[in-house]
Amino acid sequence: MTRDLALSGLKIDSPMITPGTANFRPPSWPPPPDFPVVIDAEGVVACAYGDAVWNLAPWAGKTCSVPFGDGGRGATVSSKNADLLRQIAAWWLWGPAAVQSAVTLKVRVAQIRQLAAVCSEQGILISELRRFPSVIDTVAAQTRKSDGLLMLGLLHRLLAHREALSFTILDEEGLRRLAGKLPEHKRVQTAYIPPRIWTYQLIRLREFLDDYLSHKDQVLACFTFCLNAYRVNAGGWVALFDKGLDRSCRPFGTAASTGARVDGRRYHGPFRNTAKRFGIDGLIQRWTVGDSIAGLAELLNMVRDAGMAYALNFSLMRVDEGAQLRTGCYTVEEDALNQDVHLLASATTKTQEDPDARWICSPSVSFAIDAMTHVAQMRLGAAGHNPRRRLSAQDRAYPRLWSYGEEP
Repeated sequence: MTRDLALSGLKIDSPMITPGTANFRPPSWPPPPDFPVVIDAEGVVACAYGDAVWNLAPWAGKTCSVPFGDGGRGATVSSKNADLLRQIAAWWLWGPAAVQSAVTLKVRVAQIRQLAAVCSEQGILISELRRFPSVIDTVAAQTRKSDGLLMLGLLHRLLAHREALSFTILDEEGLRRLAGKLPEHKRVQTAYIPPRIWTYQLIRLREFLDDYLSHKDQVLACFTFCLNAYRVNAGGWVALFDKGLDRSCRPFGTAASTGARVDGRRYHGPFRNTAKRFGIDGLIQRWTVGDSIAGLAELLNMVRDAGMAYALNFSLMRVDEGAQLRTGCYTVEEDALNQDVHLLASATTKTQEDPDARWICSPSVSFAIDAMTHVAQMRLGAAGHNPRRRLSAQDRAYPRLWSYGEEP
């Protein structure tokens, strides 16, 4: 069944992916079998959605493939289970929390493929597993000790997105049973972060966030200028987000030809000149590598990452819970003694599902939330110009703080 879902574009970190490439966003959900998953630098389709093996080598820069277990005589996964597995992989590529690394996708699919192989052997679909406790026990028994926790984490995430996927592998009861049956995996590691390392980490995170916040107005002005420069050279928002910009048309970089100038395009020279004009060249050079416009996008991603790390350190939220944080999540309330209580609001599925849970946090978390909010709202502004980006009312009013690069 084809459904209409608000899918994001690919987030894989690769220069071969732009909003204009044919594989950037599927036309429907699930994607059609012939939809290209990977397109190499020459424009050749390396694999399509319906293939038994996805060749991710062009993205990874090395041999990297994702088999779904239904190819050839040695198939270990039934065709119907492989279809469900492909849908899960597609969700991890185009869903709201899309992966950024080809290797990450490979590892995740390998975890769930173990489960799909057991279900196929037992003659059931992975979407039926929760109804067969004995098969859950078999999955636990055949899972490698080192893979148990990772598999559980992935299954928890898939449960949270069961409505979008339109099927459930394991519900809460099934997850508890699997967790109880998995063999214990003992690791030799320190039970805590040494205080000197934890302190150094927090000092560096706070130093970066404070530096960014002291330049946030200049960053916004520069971001707005760059976004408009791309729009002008593309000939409009629709053309920019549908087709992207050819390298020769990009507004920052080497000088363009006279003919290009006649076409109405404008060129501003190396991006470092623009960054200097807006007063953020030092900020970018202190915290990123290189001085091209990619450094600006890298800086925004660093704010997201550093802000999340800081918030998690002072709230004890899990990573998945932190990823659900939205603008406006930080509040201050008074307790019975008229003392301030600083709170973060997010969704959790740890022991029970609660879309509006609360975590007590340190007051200093407000700096991290302010920085992440600034970036999320800038990127929301870019997404609002994208005719192919469907945003819900909640996304427009309260964008997620774990923001992705909406800028072209």
